Amino acid sequence: MPFTYLDQPAKRPHSVDCHWQSPPMVWTALRIGCVIGCSLWGITATAQTETVPSAAEVQLVARPVEISVTPNGASASAFRIDKTDPAVEKRLLTDVTYLSSDELEGRGLQTHGLDLAADYLAEQFRTAGLKVDLYQGTPFQEFKLYSSGTTGTVQSVVMQLPGQPAQSLVAGHDYTSLMVTPSKPFRFPVVFAGYGITDKRRQYDDYARVDARGKAVIVLRHEPQKNEPNSPFDGTNPTDHAYLLEKVRNAYDHGAVALILCTDAATFAEENQRETLLDVELTSGIGAESLPVIHCRRSIVEAWLQNSLQRPLADLEAQIDATLKPQSALLPNAEFSGTVAVVRPGKVVKNVVGVLEGQGDLASETIVIGAHYDHLGRGGWGSLSLGANDEIHNGADDNASGTAVLIETARQLSSQTTARRRRVVFIGFAAEELGLYGSKRYVQDPLVPLSDTVAMLNLDMVGRLRDRHLTMFGTGTAVEWPEWLAQLAEPRELRLQMEPSGFGPSDHAPFYEHGIPVLHFFTGFHPEYHRPTDDPDRLNIAGMRQITGLLVDLVQQLDQSATRPKPLAVGQPFHLENANSINGVMAGTAIQPRPRMGVALAVSGDGKGIAITHVQPGSLAARAGLLPGDILLQVNETAATTVTSVQETIAGLQRGQTIKLQLDRGGIHREMELLFTP
Repeated sequence: MPFTYLDQPAKRPHSVDCHWQSPPMVWTALRIGCVIGCSLWGITATAQTETVPSAAEVQLVARPVEISVTPNGASASAFRIDKTDPAVEKRLLTDVTYLSSDELEGRGLQTHGLDLAADYLAEQFRTAGLKVDLYQGTPFQEFKLYSSGTTGTVQSVVMQLPGQPAQSLVAGHDYTSLMVTPSKPFRFPVVFAGYGITDKRRQYDDYARVDARGKAVIVLRHEPQKNEPNSPFDGTNPTDHAYLLEKVRNAYDHGAVALILCTDAATFAEENQRETLLDVELTSGIGAESLPVIHCRRSIVEAWLQNSLQRPLADLEAQIDATLKPQSALLPNAEFSGTVAVVRPGKVVKNVVGVLEGQGDLASETIVIGAHYDHLGRGGWGSLSLGANDEIHNGADDNASGTAVLIETARQLSSQTTARRRRVVFIGFAAEELGLYGSKRYVQDPLVPLSDTVAMLNLDMVGRLRDRHLTMFGTGTAVEWPEWLAQLAEPRELRLQMEPSGFGPSDHAPFYEHGIPVLHFFTGFHPEYHRPTDDPDRLNIAGMRQITGLLVDLVQQLDQSATRPKPLAVGQPFHLENANSINGVMAGTAIQPRPRMGVALAVSGDGKGIAITHVQPGSLAARAGLLPGDILLQVNETAATTVTSVQETIAGLQRGQTIKLQLDRGGIHREMELLFTP
């Protein structure tokens, strides 16, 4: 569901100019609470993927973890590591720092960083001695997501210059489609408009001496004097003009009907002239119909400008940087044409799987340990930071922390000298943030039969251990869980909050739906949840080490038990109470007497109103059309200033009463009424 945040982007060192949004989604899965490490909205598809770079364009830089692999005759894995506390913490820090680095772009579905994270996870499994030749010789269980968008993508582009043969561009190689108009062909004159900036305060306007009405506009990325600290455009601290969506809005305001984005010289140099085309999908958010926007290779634009204006692009940029005077110009008799189609090929994503085999008569029984490795990418839909929608959301806690603990657990279990009785399957799930798609895919097509899976242990947001408090969900799904956990946690001085329900908004839920006992490790919400500030320097690495130790002990307990855990069915709803300004679920079942809306709330990023972060499918809120991202401004006659005030207003209602809501949706004020039916 596209949702455009209109506030000023916050300025952080890793801000980028690419403002992307998730494609239209269809809610398909239970998403209760402020999702543990996820924003659950189901999709029938991802955004456009026509422009995934080749292997030559995306290269994984090896980051070896300090592990020594030595012969070990007592262990089938022949794997040994240093298990002292400092060594464990160093490995955890190495893993989580890389996974949450800017290089991985927030591990969003539309980023190359997601594949880099998958490759890294696979390499750590392989290095730890896990069996990884599971799916056609790889550790990757691939599946495809398809876009449900209706506007399509720019499928063909032709540039015609006077006296030159028409030049047809190849989608995915010469250009990528970033925003589209409704499905129809187009043909427009062309102008060059510098950086596409209009700034009265700085007395700079790329559109001052050029008429962009009815034309396609060529615009450079970022701003003039990009790397000059004393630039009026703030140099290394970009202004709003650096953001792509702002360039689109300004072009539209000047009458442009298409935008051709070109990589600026500074960025081209930073990329060592190995240009990577942006692969994102924008929603307009400009209060009007969208327009075709493509990112075209710099070399192609250079040729256009040289042939038409008889001036090299580099000279135009140098003149702008030197004088801060626009060099905009019409390309005489040039025409930019193309077609738009709704067809989208979808996006291949992959779970990453590694196996440690068991021995003996219980070797077919399987323990699954999982953690999702995806996150929100550059924000967009799902971000709770209304003013930072263009920034990389690194997701250090959500869920680089769980992925790092998964890797370290694999190392420690692989290095054990005692033979395992049961198989252990480690899974890094993809597309969790979109609706648990990775775990759903696995249970639909499991590596080993679900009937042989004795337990599923899930790690999602385990990087913020505070006062040794660790929440364990699913403690009521097996008879043995409470006693085992209490015994194992005591020597580690961990204080466990046991929540019995096996349902919930993370990757353990699909397993529990198939009757498998589950446990979900969780250290709680925090103000950085789903915001760009979820960075590794905020993590409790020592706490992650403690959780790793508890998990390893639990797997040993499971492995050595003569019998598999006895499953229990837990019918009560999933609850999360208020934690660091993020509330629990206001959704319930028939056993609860009070009416519930079926939403999860959080204080909005700018403090104006209360943000709806998730909507439970089938709930009153879902039936009324409320959406994640809606900002509640008023509930009945009460201003929505705090999560508690909204909860108390709803809790005071009786069935049969009507509740009136005022809300902001993408800058548009809306009102609606909800009836609590008996």
